[in-house]
Amino acid sequence: MLAEAAQALRNFLDLYDLSPSLNYNLAQLDNSMERWPEALRYGLRGIELQKNPRVAHDLVGNVLFKIRALEDSAVFYRRALAYHNLGCAHRALKEDVEVERN
Repeated sequence: MLAEAAQALRNFLDLYDLSPSLNYNLAQLDNSMERWPEALRYGLRGIELQKNPRVAHDLVGNVLFKIRALEDSAVFYRRALAYHNLGCAHRALKEDVEVERN
C-alpha cells in the first residue's frame, strides 16, 4: 500500500517537481518504508522549496538519526528548532504590534 502511494507521488513529481508538499510527503513515505537515500533526497528538496521548512528539517533529522548520522541529525534538529522559535518570536512581535495599535 505504501509503495503504491509512493509511486503515485513519484509520478506526480515527474510532471511537476516544484511542489514542496509532494516532495515532503514522498520523503515521509520513503522514511516509513526505510528507504533512507530517497527519504533524504525528497526531504532535502522539500526544505529547498518550502517557505517554512521546519517540518522538513525535522524529517531529515529523523532520517539521519535512523541511519546513525547523529551529528548531521543534530544539525537538522537545531535548524527545525530555530525555525520554530523564529515563528514564535514573529507571532509574539505581531501580537505586541497589535496591542500597541489599540
